[in-house]
Amino acid sequence: MSAKDEFIQIYQQNISRPGADKLLNYLCSETCDFFTAPSSTRFHGSYEGGLVEHSINVYHCLKDYLERERVKQQYNINCSDETIAVVSLLHDLCKINFYSVDFRNAKNADGKKADVYSLAKTLWIVLTGVDHGFEGRYEEDDAIIGLRNDKRYKKEHLVELEELLKQATEYDPSLRPSMETFVTTLEKWLEVVSNFQKSNYSEWKYLQNRLFPKTVPLHAEWRDIDSIIKILNDIGSMSGLNHMFLPTGGGQDVESAKYANEEGCICLVAGGCNYIFKPYRLELENYGKRDYRWSYFRLQLEPIEPISNAIYEEKPLW
Repeated sequence: MSAKDEFIQIYQQNISRPGADKLLNYLCSETCDFFTAPSSTRFHGSYEGGLVEHSINVYHCLKDYLERERVKQQYNINCSDETIAVVSLLHDLCKINFYSVDFRNAKNADGKKADVYSLAKTLWIVLTGVDHGFEGRYEEDDAIIGLRNDKRYKKEHLVELEELLKQATEYDPSLRPSMETFVTTLEKWLEVVSNFQKSNYSEWKYLQNRLFPKTVPLHAEWRDIDSIIKILNDIGSMSGLNHMFLPTGGGQDVESAKYANEEGCICLVAGGCNYIFKPYRLELENYGKRDYRWSYFRLQLEPIEPISNAIYEEKPLW
């Protein structure tokens, strides 16, 4: 049994608290390096896969220690199997996406890929004004380092730029672009930014690929509230795609979505206003390559019972 398989087995057998399945899905996702990362750079587990092996070792050591009679009787320590698994298996999650493979005095090393990595980090520092940079690979969804989460870039086209930052900070140097490709991609981004049709099409393709990594359907629908909130936030992050038409006329630009205080409801922020609604389903009608400009999302709502029978009429302010 591999270290990854053993970790998953112990995790699933012992950890069942709310959100445990979502955390495990993240640990197994392509955006997380938990099962391949080292545990350190020079000491324990300083090799590929060292982090998960170290976590499993801590689990077994802690479990064995707590099973000793002296520990139970003299120190009166009695922990549930779930507590033991949580504090040991997950104690080093802070090291996820922290370490990067790079070159330092290595024989036959290609230092140019390290330069690309450094250039990407420097570009991010210039754009954000944060002088200490960030650790690991760039992730556009990261609430701290993602440019799309920076208010200064909310209305900017970022697709090609963010993809470049991600590629240039890959943990495996062989996956990073050459310096020539880095420059060419930057030039392409500047060209797309200055052309509304190109930037609009680029954002639509990016959103489609996020939703459907393999095959893009002509029709799709979502009914669970988590998926609907995520998609609305994706739409809100795209300045060329986020205009919403209201059924009563007019429209607003979608900014973000979150759970409302009301049960089963969503709070949609658009045009500086908060819209509280209970979703029925979110649909996508996709015209694909025929003419993507006619593709659209449609949000259908459930009726909400009024909290009062009172009727409030608008009155003039003066």
